[in-house]
Amino acid sequence: MTSDDHAAAALAIYERLLAERPHEVHQTLSEAARHVVNLRDALITRDRRGESVDDRLAAANVLASLAVSCQFPIAGVKWSRMETARDALRAFCDRSGQ
Repeated sequence: MTSDDHAAAALAIYERLLAERPHEVHQTLSEAARHVVNLRDALITRDRRGESVDDRLAAANVLASLAVSCQFPIAGVKWSRMETARDALRAFCDRSGQ
């Protein structure tokens, strides 16, 4: 999968969770976080090869922090934090032309 594929997959997961608001979300949030980490790793690889990643790598680092923060709420599901992650991913995908 490309970095754009991982971004789109994570976005789809957040959108589905926010639409359905199921009681059990932790395994699905882990899947979304893995996509975001893979997105970031793909951008790191491209950057190390000398390819231009513009500000996308910095944005992917922010997305990784958001994704992890969604996984470990102190109490209950933090839907607003998930909305923030979804919106950030949507903006990331929009910049990528997806």
